[in-house]
Amino acid sequence: MSADHRQNSTKNRQHAFTLIELLVVVAIIGLLAGILGPSLANSLDKARYVRWLASNAQWNRDADCVVNYNFESPDYETELDGGGTAAALYNSAEGCDAERFDAKDYDGVILGPKWSTGRWGRHKKALQFDGADDFVIALTPTAVDFEPLNDDFTICVWVNFDRFAYGDCVFSKSQWGRSSQYTMYWAGGQLEIDIGQACVAYDRPKAKVGEWLCYTLVNRAKESYRLYCNGQPMELAGSGSAVSPEAVPLGYLILGGAGIWQNRVGYHFRGRIDELLVFKRALSGAE
Repeated sequence: MSADHRQNSTKNRQHAFTLIELLVVVAIIGLLAGILGPSLANSLDKARYVRWLASNAQWNRDADCVVNYNFESPDYETELDGGGTAAALYNSAEGCDAERFDAKDYDGVILGPKWSTGRWGRHKKALQFDGADDFVIALTPTAVDFEPLNDDFTICVWVNFDRFAYGDCVFSKSQWGRSSQYTMYWAGGQLEIDIGQACVAYDRPKAKVGEWLCYTLVNRAKESYRLYCNGQPMELAGSGSAVSPEAVPLGYLILGGAGIWQNRVGYHFRGRIDELLVFKRALSGAE
C-alpha cells in the first residue's frame, strides 16, 4: 500500500512538473514572439520595399513613362523658370521619348504637404496632404496634355485616405467650370472620374481609412476608359457620359486638389500619396 502511494505521488509530481515545464515554454515563446515580431515585420516591409524599388526603377527607362514620382528624394529641389528653387517631387522618368521632353520640367512643386511614411513604414516615404490647401503641381503641361478621344494614357496612383469627403480630389488636370482632361475625386460616397468632360461614377470599394490602395485610370482612345483598384476593374455606379470632342486641354497636373476657375486650386484631398506614374500609352493587364 505504501509502495503504491509512493508510485502515485511520483507520477503526480512528474505530471505537475511536465505541466509547469510546458507553461514555461509557452511563456518563453510568447516573450520571443513579442521581441522578434516587430523585427520580423520590419524585415518583411524592407523586403517588399526593395522589390518595389527595383520594379519602379524599370519605369524610368520606359519610353512612354512621362511622370514617375516615387517619393524617394525628400531633400530634392527643382529649378524654377523665374529663378530660384523650390522643394519638389523628383521626376525620374528619364527614358521618355516625347518630343522635346526633359524630365525635370515635370518635377512636382510641393506647396504645403509634409513628408510622412508610406506603404512600408519607415522604409517608404510619402506626402501627407491636410485637406485644406496642400497640393503638388507640375508646372509644364505639354507631355501630360492628353486628348481623351485621340490619346491613349494611363495614370497610376497609390493613395491612403484620411477621410472619404465630398469633392476630395486625388489628382486632376482641369479647370472645373470649363473642362477636365482627367480628374479623380470623391462625390456622394462614390469615386468619380471626369475625362474629357465626361463624368462616370464607380462604386466605392471596400476601402477603409488608413488603408493603402492603388488606383489606375486607363484610357484607350476611341474605345473605352476604365478605373481599377488594386488591379481589379471597379464596378460602375451608373452609365456615365460620353467623352466630349469639345473638351479643351486646360490647367496643370495637380496632386491633392483640382484646378478650378481663374487658375486656382480647390477641392483638396486629405490623406497620403506615395507614388504617381503617368504613361502616354494604355497599360496592358499584364503590366
